[in-house]
Amino acid sequence: MPIGLPLRGRGRSLSKLIKRVMPGENPDSVAQSLVRLKGVRRRGRLYMPTQRHLAFSNTSAHVHGLNTLMGMLRTVEHMSRMSGRGSSSARR
Repeated sequence: MPIGLPLRGRGRSLSKLIKRVMPGENPDSVAQSLVRLKGVRRRGRLYMPTQRHLAFSNTSAHVHGLNTLMGMLRTVEHMSRMSGRGSSSARR
């Protein structure tokens, strides 16, 4: 059975593994998703795998994709608001 990993730490950690496998994703939200999908469970400060392998169904992949899309849309919305503020202050 694979070992449990802390979310963060100097040595091996779940955050480092997530960054290697899914660069650009937020390790905290991925860890929360893994717990919610029962891919890992918490034991103290360690995240323990529930099985030797983890397979996602199409549904869970779609949910993760939609969450990622929502994050991108929030960023675009924020950037457009900031852009609008900059152009109005430049006119003054």
